[in-house]
Amino acid sequence: RDRGQSPGARTSLDVIVWLVNPSKDALPFLAGYLGSYAEEYLGASGVGCRLKIPMDMPALRLNADVRHNLFLAVKEVLHNIVRHAHASEVLVTFALREGVLEIAVSDNGQGFDPATPVEGNGLANLRQRVAGIGGRCEIQAQPGAGTSVRLVLPLPAEPPPA
Repeated sequence: RDRGQSPGARTSLDVIVWLVNPSKDALPFLAGYLGSYAEEYLGASGVGCRLKIPMDMPALRLNADVRHNLFLAVKEVLHNIVRHAHASEVLVTFALREGVLEIAVSDNGQGFDPATPVEGNGLANLRQRVAGIGGRCEIQAQPGAGTSVRLVLPLPAEPPPA
């Protein structure tokens, strides 16, 4: 990393390059990219990060819009954790279940009461962003017990073997 660059500037350029690179449009690249982004972002904020990424993810193609919106959703979740959760550790998990991708981001922070209205539009925007690409966002939180956000996205069928 160039020490003269801010992490935000480097990340913005990195995201653009990743989005337009057709050789990086497969699911394993998405998982690797989001995982390394989470480690870097949380590490810069002093929050520990653990990753669970399956080694055998199929090379399903995801278009730039889907990748971009998933990236922005994960980025929003991480931002909320750093800004509001007072967490010391985050677990980012990728899972494939019956043609569905699940990205779960769980923290050990202060949590919140989902029944209490929150300031800002972050959670509504998060749900809307994921719904816009055909998925859903599930948020589980409890005061004093952390928060877990699951991004659930149906995936295209695997191409037949060549």
